[in-house]
Amino acid sequence: MRRNKKNIFLSFFNLKLVVTIFFSILLALFMSVILGNISFFKYGNLDILPAEVEATGLIKSQDHYKIDGDKQSATLKIDLSQYNASKLFIVSQETESHQMKFSISFDDDEAKKYQMMANQRILSIPHGAKQATINIDNSEVKISSFSVRAKNYFVFNKILFIIFFLGGIVFYIGYVFLKNNHFEWFVLVTLLFFGISTAILMPPTKGFDEYQHFLKALSVADGNFFFENGDKVLVPEKINDLNEFEFRGTYSNYEEFTSYYATLSQEDYGTRVSVPISSTASSYLFIPYIFEAIGIFVGNLFSVNVLWLLWLARIGNVLAFAGCSFLAIRLLPRSKLLLVALCLQPVMLYLGASAGFDSVMLGFLYLGLSQIYNLRMNSRNMTTREFLVIAISFCFVIMAKVSYAPILLFFFLLRKENFSTNKNRIFYSIVISVLLFWVALTTYSYASNIGLNQWKIDGVDTGLQLKQILGNPLEYLGILSNYFSDQILFFYENIFGFFGYLPRMSSMWNFLNLFFILFLAVFGMTSVEQRDEKNYLSIREKAITVFSLVCMFVLTATALYMSFTVVGSDTIEGYQPRYLLPLIFPGVMCLASKRIQNDFKYQNIKVLTFVWLVIILTSYMWNSLLLPFYV
Repeated sequence: MRRNKKNIFLSFFNLKLVVTIFFSILLALFMSVILGNISFFKYGNLDILPAEVEATGLIKSQDHYKIDGDKQSATLKIDLSQYNASKLFIVSQETESHQMKFSISFDDDEAKKYQMMANQRILSIPHGAKQATINIDNSEVKISSFSVRAKNYFVFNKILFIIFFLGGIVFYIGYVFLKNNHFEWFVLVTLLFFGISTAILMPPTKGFDEYQHFLKALSVADGNFFFENGDKVLVPEKINDLNEFEFRGTYSNYEEFTSYYATLSQEDYGTRVSVPISSTASSYLFIPYIFEAIGIFVGNLFSVNVLWLLWLARIGNVLAFAGCSFLAIRLLPRSKLLLVALCLQPVMLYLGASAGFDSVMLGFLYLGLSQIYNLRMNSRNMTTREFLVIAISFCFVIMAKVSYAPILLFFFLLRKENFSTNKNRIFYSIVISVLLFWVALTTYSYASNIGLNQWKIDGVDTGLQLKQILGNPLEYLGILSNYFSDQILFFYENIFGFFGYLPRMSSMWNFLNLFFILFLAVFGMTSVEQRDEKNYLSIREKAITVFSLVCMFVLTATALYMSFTVVGSDTIEGYQPRYLLPLIFPGVMCLASKRIQNDFKYQNIKVLTFVWLVIILTSYMWNSLLLPFYV
């Protein structure tokens, strides 16, 4: 075993690694020097005051504009067609404690709202844009003056250089692991790089309800495990700046990011205060937040600024998901490439790098199910340690989302040969049933005591909605059926390609991605695995799986119908494609059939899997993170 590990280690260090490093440097230099400075190299250095097309409610004074009198708004249209500029600088004078608010549109594009960051905004000008329209909001802040300049200049984009340089090396290391059937190490290395990169590159508050989950994690890190709204929690003094980030308008290029980072790196952003806070995530138990809370705790030890604190919370989740995925793939007895592809989906990186618990929950789900599949397909007795792996994993899933409580049914995929005696089988079945039932009841009771309707939506009443469901169960089943049939295309298009507040994957890429997952589910076994009858689920086992998945869907939809939907509504509000992700892995494990055999070379399937993952991960990083926020 040691010799095999030594050979794998030595296989990294050869001429291929040197070539990989060389071409990674070339690619990184091209992306950071050439691609980020095309306008500069093509048109040269530029710093001018754009020609005015129209000014309404404004008075021009030299190179500055002032609001005319007490007008509540003003509009400035400028010509960009003759300059070939790549950046538009808008600089204001700060007044009182607020900063200038405005919206801007280029040509006929939809206007985007912004607020100044450190008294300026640096906006990327779309290629070929001929005109910009700036609408200034003067209703809250009396603006003294502002200026607008169009610029071209050279900038070395350090972020692009680091990502493409390290990305090339990570893909090389991952390929060596994959080639030598070390699937879990391939996933671990790739997840850590892309997950941590996403955690740092994704702008604040871009995760699902991220600020609310971050507040909850802060309370856990502070030792308040049973947080209630209004409790005092140790938080960064300027945490509201993080909350206001989305309202200011996300930075859209490397220069704005560095300016934003410099602002949050000031000494006073590391100051901590104990203040009352409220979070819509207060009804969740503290355990799903443990991993991000550990990251926050470490950050508090070093008094890092609020941005670093958010990054450390996200990285805590990435490490937990990567660790669970590593163990799950090691345990899974067949179709390892299938789980590799699922763990490395861009949506997993997005969820994993957000403050929240979706990805960690999925990691524990994969771990618990892989342990069950390992026992079931190897036909051996379950040990106490293996039972604890299943029980702890399933408890974590239920504590995160009580509507996934039907996960208990997967335990009954185990057969009598997985237990030393029949009494042993009955004992373990009773223990896990009672345990998971108690966890589900405790989780629901805790949420009910805190309040299920944390969003305070008009017309939403959980108690009255439950009475409606129990009083007309058939009518409610009809609502569920109609909702799913109406939304099935939306779920199909977005289950792997919806990244919340980031640019999403196109429908074509999502279709190809889903097709590839199905391909691995049906054909992703080795020839040895295909010949073993134990690697296929029986009709009974597939029925248990499908029934469990249907129950999960119904309960999740019902939870949202009760807590997020107006009483008596004929639809369900708030159901998102990510709620279907826990159903994917056990669902596609049912697709393999003894009747469907193939002669594909497994090495070719591995290469295909690697190439596809390189494509979708690179596309995700570029289209959803780098291009919109750092180029």
